[in-house]
Amino acid sequence: MSASENHCRFQKEVDKFFDALRERTLRDHPQELCEYLMENVNKVAAELREEVCERIPDAVSPELRGRALTIVVLGASGDLAKKKTFPALFQLYCNGMLPRDVNILGYARSTMEDVEKWKKDTLAGFFTRLDERGCHVGNFLRRISYMTGSYDRDEDFARLNERILQMEEAFQGPEKGGNRLFYLALPPSVFVGVCRGLSKGAMQKPELGWVRLIVEKPFGRDTETSEQLSNQLKPLFNERQVFRIDHYLGKEMVQNIIVTRFANRVFSALWN
Repeated sequence: MSASENHCRFQKEVDKFFDALRERTLRDHPQELCEYLMENVNKVAAELREEVCERIPDAVSPELRGRALTIVVLGASGDLAKKKTFPALFQLYCNGMLPRDVNILGYARSTMEDVEKWKKDTLAGFFTRLDERGCHVGNFLRRISYMTGSYDRDEDFARLNERILQMEEAFQGPEKGGNRLFYLALPPSVFVGVCRGLSKGAMQKPELGWVRLIVEKPFGRDTETSEQLSNQLKPLFNERQVFRIDHYLGKEMVQNIIVTRFANRVFSALWN
């Protein structure tokens, strides 16, 4: 955004604020004007913030709105989660592609002494376009909770299931149960153990909602290990439930697209 555009936008916001304050003052016609203004400045500002935050578009399908949705980010304390996963979820939330009452549960081995501080200082620090979306940060962070648990103990996955059930039961909607999305922002070495724990202790009954498993990070070191990993997941999850993101696959080629284009006359002419 250019300096002139930023100034124009700022001027519009100032005009809108003082117009709202003036309208309220003329409506109430207070006897003590100065005291009234001091009391109502913050109220007007809060109302304007709420008005802006209500402009999130509604792009969620009726099927998804009718039932609770819980997104469990496993490995929530790691770099991938805080730098990529949570900012991406915030973007989806601001674009209206997540239900307003979505539950986002962070799960990791690390003990979080102050969850609210972690959310505000760590997670929100990686959110982008806050000049446009800043008013949504508070509402989004309120949808996030955190719990500590291991990646290999059945009792911890049972606790995870209980936590999800509590959030699903609190949902006020037409359908019982809830949809569950498990996002693995974890090292490949613990994929199978975590999936085994989820399959055994945190699955949803088919009639009460769907289950999705998103696996991110290198999915194996090569074709052979990738196939081995897939075969280990087959008894635990239906293939239609599993979504893979390998952010290293083809990375070298992507990084060299510019070099490939300008080093080859044919590509240089075609790739405009």
